[in-house]
Amino acid sequence: MNIFEVINNSISDFVENQENKALKRGTGSYSIPFRGSIFGEIETAKVLSKLNAESVDVIWLGSNPNVPESLDAILSPSSPSHYEGFVQQAMNDNFSEAYKNSEGANVPLWDPINKPNVSDQYRPL
Repeated sequence: MNIFEVINNSISDFVENQENKALKRGTGSYSIPFRGSIFGEIETAKVLSKLNAESVDVIWLGSNPNVPESLDAILSPSSPSHYEGFVQQAMNDNFSEAYKNSEGANVPLWDPINKPNVSDQYRPL
């Protein structure tokens, strides 16, 4: 198991605890902890391979702060859960939150270091 899988599994384990069940509904694709790309890569295997040979100064960590629907899901049990989005992102073999672009390539949802202009980014829910 690699570091990205360990972290995603820890998030999943945390929201499965009885006292955190409400948080599970508000844990979505945006809750994947890493953002952007490293060495121009987002595929976990490629990132890990390059990290074995090269170093980086920063790996951007932080869930997407622009999802007010997450708080609604946490506070209102009748709101739809976002958890399936988290599970899908955790299983997509990318170390950061990503989506398929119009060419079918996986690209970072938000790449704050390489493309800091938020207007250039895509935000599905």
